[in-house]
Amino acid sequence: MSIAIDKSLQVKITNRQILKIALPISVALIIPNINFIANNIFLGGLVVRIVSLGMIMMSIAVIWLNDVTGTGKTKMNLLIELIAVICYLIYIYLVMVRFRLSLTIAWTNEFVYWTVIFIIAFWYIKSGRWKSSEP
Repeated sequence: MSIAIDKSLQVKITNRQILKIALPISVALIIPNINFIANNIFLGGLVVRIVSLGMIMMSIAVIWLNDVTGTGKTKMNLLIELIAVICYLIYIYLVMVRFRLSLTIAWTNEFVYWTVIFIIAFWYIKSGRWKSSEP
């Protein structure tokens, strides 16, 4: 038993068609990397250093936040995130709008965000409140 294949329904793709689709996407992906490199050269890498320190803080805070998640207390997890985001927004408002400080200083918001998450999650786990049946 043979199956008839209608060749007129097959899609024919050429290398040129693939390049027409792939080239704009590739360029769009490369441009942010060029911008990142240029910013490092002109800003002296200060922003990168600030964000890198923030990422070290993140690695510690996320462990404690995941501890809270592991207890099954999702409302507490949400509350921790909500408080951290509110502190983050207040800090950004003060730094950027109220005091009109530089963008480099604004990036220190990472310290605020991850410190708030760490402090509350650490306190919650160490207090033992997660052992109760209430949320």
